[in-house]
Amino acid sequence: MSFVWMLSQVLTVLAYAFLGIGLVRKSKLDIMLFNCIFQALMGVHFLLLGGTLGLIASAVNLLRNVVFAVNEGRGRANPKWLLAGFALAVLALTAFFFRVPTDLFPGIFALIGLFIYWYPGTRVVRIGTFAISVCYIAYAVPLASWSIVACEIFVMISTTVGYLRYERKPPVKYP
Repeated sequence: MSFVWMLSQVLTVLAYAFLGIGLVRKSKLDIMLFNCIFQALMGVHFLLLGGTLGLIASAVNLLRNVVFAVNEGRGRANPKWLLAGFALAVLALTAFFFRVPTDLFPGIFALIGLFIYWYPGTRVVRIGTFAISVCYIAYAVPLASWSIVACEIFVMISTTVGYLRYERKPPVKYP
């Protein structure tokens, strides 16, 4: 185990702590702001491990979250052209830097993240996070980033807590 690998694993745990804090928050703006910290730390993680497309996806996701958070803070919806622009950027960068099949996973988690943060409300964010978790795990295994696998379990738990706390509809009472 090298120092760089160990540092990457520590950064991952720190990143996921911020993501988990965000996922149990009520407002979409809070979720996005904590996700910005997560994306920045994960970008460094992927840089340390040589995960080029993971780094690119994190950079695009960070920019997306900043733009979407500004619109959310101003009470404005994100226009469809913004969704299309970010989607085209993810697709083009994935195609340009693609080397091995697992390189598709950062593009997939970036596209899912793009949609769930573009869509209004928090319910879709919490549900889509599960699909993103699967992609992160699939991309982490070839990079030997075992902390991502463990942390994704934490994300799933945090997402479930946030969903149960804020999204679950009360049971219907029958007469």
